[in-house]
Amino acid sequence: MYQRALYEPPELTGPCPDADHMETLHFVPPDTYPVLFADEYGYQAGNILWRGHFDAPADDSPTGAYLRVIGGLASGFSVYANGRFLGSWHGAMTNKTGELEVFFEDVPLSTEGDNVLFVIQDTMGKEQREAAPDPRGILNATLITAGGDSASFTSWKVAGNAGGNHLLEPIRGTYNEGGLHAERLGWHLPGFDDASWETGTPADGFTGAGSRFYRTIVPLDIPEGYDVSLAFELQAEERAKLRAQLYVNGYQFAKTLPSSLMKLHSLVLFPGILNYNGDNTIGLSIWAMDEAGGSLDVQWKVLGAHRSAFDPLFDGEYLRPGWTDRSQYA
Repeated sequence: MYQRALYEPPELTGPCPDADHMETLHFVPPDTYPVLFADEYGYQAGNILWRGHFDAPADDSPTGAYLRVIGGLASGFSVYANGRFLGSWHGAMTNKTGELEVFFEDVPLSTEGDNVLFVIQDTMGKEQREAAPDPRGILNATLITAGGDSASFTSWKVAGNAGGNHLLEPIRGTYNEGGLHAERLGWHLPGFDDASWETGTPADGFTGAGSRFYRTIVPLDIPEGYDVSLAFELQAEERAKLRAQLYVNGYQFAKTLPSSLMKLHSLVLFPGILNYNGDNTIGLSIWAMDEAGGSLDVQWKVLGAHRSAFDPLFDGEYLRPGWTDRSQYA
């Protein structure tokens, strides 16, 4: 049985920088300013969270927003305003840039206080050839007023992996973590205390757009002298619009995309990452990109068991560093 935590778009306080650069050295300039490219602010991989603040005066309140976001082939993003889900661009295998126009008609805007447009973006890493310099972030963020004119945001914040370019946990590498609240606080790492979480299972899932994070502990006791090949099998609903990330002892081991972009399959596990003679922490983030919600069934599979001189029971503890307090990155 898994433990489940509700993911809410976090308040980007503390180390989350202001996204306020008014110039960039990128070959691809943005359509609007400030510059909303993740690497301008020290974030290179994974999910990126953007928060745009804006005013909504009664005599000229914005009615919606237009967004053009670049994240690489098969990337995607979702948009919220004042906590209300507005829509998603699910991604495409032929487009690295997505466009979306959203409307505020069902959003309770504050005419005197602050309003927030929240964008969660899934980037797919950098290109490997001539497009390698392409940025990852928001190329165009424009508020639209009732008269059809454009309006500006008052400020932006951005969040990515905890520590940015200064990796908190170098063993697992640069691309292991992104800006999900669970990743920033280390919920995917061995040793995190989830005792206060409610019990649930990702196979049951949830309804509504948004994200959840699940974790469980799986003990293994493989007999000495056996080489046992283990794998995970992931199964989602046929037309599910979700993105998920599977973590094994803190390693981001697998990533799934909406079913229109990829088919799920078996994921073979490795000794060292997997502890064959002890506890294993399994984490799973699920991001549902529409109101249908999402679920994901995670199953173990034994691919083979053989008598062998290979020893998968070697001491690999140094490869699986545990959780340390990251509350300053909340």
